Amino acid sequence: MTALAVTRRQSRSGAVAFLAGSVAVHGGNYLFNLVAVRTLDPAQYADVALAVSLLLLTGFVTVGLQMATARSVAASPSGHGLAVARWLHQRAFRFGLALGALVIMAAPTLAGLFNTSGFLPFLAVGASLPWALTAGVGRGLQQGLTRFGRLALSFQAEMLVRLLLGAGLMAGGYGVGGGLGALTASVIAAALAVRVPPGPIGSVDTATRNRLVAALSPSIALLVGEALVNHVDTVVAKHAFDPVTAGQFAAIAIIGRAVFFVTWPISMLVYPLAASRAAHGESVTRLLMMALGAVVSIGAFAVAVAAAAPEAIVEHALGSAYVAQSSLLAPYVTATALFSAATTIVAFAVAVGHNRVAFAALAYGTLTTTVLIGFHPSLTALVWAQVGMNAIALVAAGAWALCPGGRRS
Repeated sequence: MTALAVTRRQSRSGAVAFLAGSVAVHGGNYLFNLVAVRTLDPAQYADVALAVSLLLLTGFVTVGLQMATARSVAASPSGHGLAVARWLHQRAFRFGLALGALVIMAAPTLAGLFNTSGFLPFLAVGASLPWALTAGVGRGLQQGLTRFGRLALSFQAEMLVRLLLGAGLMAGGYGVGGGLGALTASVIAAALAVRVPPGPIGSVDTATRNRLVAALSPSIALLVGEALVNHVDTVVAKHAFDPVTAGQFAAIAIIGRAVFFVTWPISMLVYPLAASRAAHGESVTRLLMMALGAVVSIGAFAVAVAAAAPEAIVEHALGSAYVAQSSLLAPYVTATALFSAATTIVAFAVAVGHNRVAFAALAYGTLTTTVLIGFHPSLTALVWAQVGMNAIALVAAGAWALCPGGRRS
């Protein structure tokens, strides 16, 4: 067997490990949320869910750093990728400290805006941000080097700390504070698992910086749009409705978003492969169709299950306190399935260098946010507005996928 064949076989094995590990991670994170739902009352759970949503909303910077680092490392000469990662790591940590400090200072105002019982959700978010951003750089380094096993380890460490520590603290009577403390600890564990090896940072030449900016800008634009669509609904609900209703909605969203988090590893798995093929002038059409087929199949199955037995699913997973909102489950899963398919196409577009698609995603996310903020007379209306907006997004993304010029690298 040739060295190239061995390398490809190792890469495939690592990719499978990453995919399996990512599915396990999301399963563990769901268990954390289910433990929180079962341990806390709806109003208390709403505070924990708000912190998770805010951290995920700011996660567009984290995942943007990951995607930009992965893209830059994959395109860099051998050995230069580590220098780029060290340079980014230092700046990401400093930016995270500054951003976290702003969140903590604004905690009293934010607590009133979102009807929380105290400042703890915002303290947890602020303390997590420096580590979250550096985890993004570390994960991008591993992803760009196609070290999917090491990448999966970071997600697994995050999941295990959040689940085990969070379950233990909340079950031990520490309530919201225990859940939020586990959230911050899990982000720190994720960053340490993919810590960029220490060493001289040196300087990064202008050409490399330009490539980083060129990679980071569309990646962040894509992730801002994605984060807005995927998480702003729970933030709007926390502000607009009473704490119990907001907590019930956030709990339904746990199940409804399962499609996105199950299919997300597929996009992350093929992103560097698409970028590499496009850089060498190879077609990515088959890769796109395979990924999209898998995402659509998973989404269709999830919608069918949610429509068949919504009350049974909600009561079994969340408990009787949340059954009153079970009618939201099927449309919420539908909205998420539509969004997952659209996101898969858009991620491919960014991977092969179609940066304008990312900024279109940002505009779409902003529009969706505006619609949800302006139109939420009820939780039902909030969910169906998402279904309509995500259907439009999929049609637009599909039009790009069907355009031969759009799929050329």
